[in-house]
Amino acid sequence: MSGKSLVATLLTHFEELEKSGDVELWRDGGKAFVTFETGTHTENWPLESVVWKLRVSQICHTLTGKILTDQNCKDVLNNLKGWALLQGPHYQASYRVGRHKDSIYIDLADRRWQFVKVTESGWSIENRSPVRFWRSHHTKPLPIPTEGGSQKDLHKYFNVAGEEDLLLMIAFMVQALYPEGPYPVLSLSGEQGSAKTTAARILISLIDPKMAPLRTMPSNERDLMLDALNSRLLAFDNVSNIKPAMSDAFCRISSGGGLSTRQLYTDSEQIVFEAQRPIVLTGINEAARRGDLVDRTVSVKLQRIPPSRRISEAELDDDFERNAPKLFGFILDTLSGSLKYRNSIFLHEPPRMIDFAITGEAVTKTLGMEEGSFLKAFSGSQTDSNMDILDASPIGDPVRKLISDKGTWTGKSNDLISELEYDLSDEVKRRKDWPKDAARMGRTMRTLAPSFRAEDISVDFDTPSRRYITISKIE
Repeated sequence: MSGKSLVATLLTHFEELEKSGDVELWRDGGKAFVTFETGTHTENWPLESVVWKLRVSQICHTLTGKILTDQNCKDVLNNLKGWALLQGPHYQASYRVGRHKDSIYIDLADRRWQFVKVTESGWSIENRSPVRFWRSHHTKPLPIPTEGGSQKDLHKYFNVAGEEDLLLMIAFMVQALYPEGPYPVLSLSGEQGSAKTTAARILISLIDPKMAPLRTMPSNERDLMLDALNSRLLAFDNVSNIKPAMSDAFCRISSGGGLSTRQLYTDSEQIVFEAQRPIVLTGINEAARRGDLVDRTVSVKLQRIPPSRRISEAELDDDFERNAPKLFGFILDTLSGSLKYRNSIFLHEPPRMIDFAITGEAVTKTLGMEEGSFLKAFSGSQTDSNMDILDASPIGDPVRKLISDKGTWTGKSNDLISELEYDLSDEVKRRKDWPKDAARMGRTMRTLAPSFRAEDISVDFDTPSRRYITISKIE
């Protein structure tokens, strides 16, 4: 049998499978998927996935006794892709988390293709889901949840200072399991030996376990968006500095946005990536520096583990594996409670991340904590972040002193440089990040304006000529 005959035979076979309902080719936007029955469950895969390629090769061998060449496989998949995109029905494809009516569904990603259904009344394990979940080859299974978990059990694995920080982390995890954003960025910082990476790894294991769960910072927006399209939760380890362009990209992914880029090997055709995802960052210092990203960031500082409490990674992994089912069950209990209470939450002074704040206060109520506990913890977290940003900037303390002495200052960017440099040491003025000209001073003040505002210092550029900066104490 020639290659063309083999491809034709396979395409005829898939057409028959479609008619019988054993296979369905469909699309979500410009991405093609296949759904097929296995006898015990239903699976959904991207047509270009490794799993589906292997299944096509298996079907070919069973049907014809022949091995499918790479080119023949490519021809079959291209035909099926065209079929799905041009003729197939449109459905929403979901990765790990999806919604159907008032219920949240979570893909356990186990071999049995089981799911968790979460409502305001509780949660249950289901064999079928109305949500079309797809997986990638790096998707790993969640623990099969059980009852009996608690805050205390979870606290054991997160080396945080107290209840407020633990509440922030629980609220982040619950928000990450909501199918709709916007989502916060969780920043885990602390000195060496504070188990930042371990905490992030455990958090991921309870939300979106996968191969290589913690990655290095992507070098560009395209790589970041590709990570977002193939993950539920993004996590980057040992982040020390975020470039302005990447900071803006994090904001777009947090609140929902897209990236348009030229398709490879074409001159005009564009690809548009759209994704909305929660993000975890770890680092010794606070990684978020720009005000718009800080507004979206939940900062949690981890404590250094004393030598007497240190255990090996193997011991920790064994202990976590034993307790993971009830820990995940606790997160599901809390998610269910947040669904129950979130419509009754009223925020007198809502922060920028209002959806997250509502979830956080609903979590507070679910855990039986005092009303307003989350808002207090969240506000404190952002205040600390803004202080850290100003402390790290060479102009933070000089501007603070300027306004402490004068109350109000108005002038051009060049004037501000001269004003601040008057009492500065040569060491500070020699720093690479010291704004040495008017353009850089203007950009720096715009970037730091939200952080100054958090300390009751107003930075105003809204003068008639927009050439002057007014800095004043907010009364």
